[in-house]
Amino acid sequence: MWAANTHADVTLADGTVLRDSPTWVITYIEVANDSADAAAALIKEHAAASKAEAGSLRFEALQRINRNNHFVIMEAWAGRNSRAAHAASTHTVSFREKLQPMLYAPYDERPHVALLAP
Repeated sequence: MWAANTHADVTLADGTVLRDSPTWVITYIEVANDSADAAAALIKEHAAASKAEAGSLRFEALQRINRNNHFVIMEAWAGRNSRAAHAASTHTVSFREKLQPMLYAPYDERPHVALLAP
């Protein structure tokens, strides 16, 4: 996880700008086959609550075709502070706790920054 109070665009040598806002997080979730329906319901509930949070720009939950126990969550936040507040929120902590016993593979959360061409 990154430092929540760090805000700055970074320009690479080739002119590419790494932008702090929006802050993206892509999460890969794999649950046991017999938990797919329960996980889908839980993820939908979490997505609805997350979309209503301050700083949420986009929050999409996807289920893989032909592998209904695989999910992806794509989040875009106004910045790192709003993402950090989301991660610490009661509903997110509860979501992670409820999802934990269903997991077949570790919860795979990957933070990203947007790339802007020079």
